[in-house]
Amino acid sequence: MQPNYHALLVDEVPDALIVTSTDDHVLFWNTGAEQLFGYLRGEAEGQLLSDLVIPENRRREEQGFLAQVLADGVHKAEAVRRTKAGALLYLNVTARPVPDASGSGECIVR
Repeated sequence: MQPNYHALLVDEVPDALIVTSTDDHVLFWNTGAEQLFGYLRGEAEGQLLSDLVIPENRRREEQGFLAQVLADGVHKAEAVRRTKAGALLYLNVTARPVPDASGSGECIVR
């Protein structure tokens, strides 16, 4: 039986890979996101990404980022994020909308 390399790659890539709904709820949180931000998958999934990792003073900036993603189909930016422990991280973030699992809407891959 051949290993499922797709699932292995998505979950074990050393970078954070996060999927959110268009209204900011975390749908998927990989191992890289756990290691970077300190939240376990079960803690993050279902929560608002903004509540987890966006510093309070950066929320408006994040709203603009999401608007750009949806308008342009992809958006790249330098961003400030917060870990579970409260440390600030300065990251390059790329996001794009993709069809959701049902095929009836969109989700955001970051």
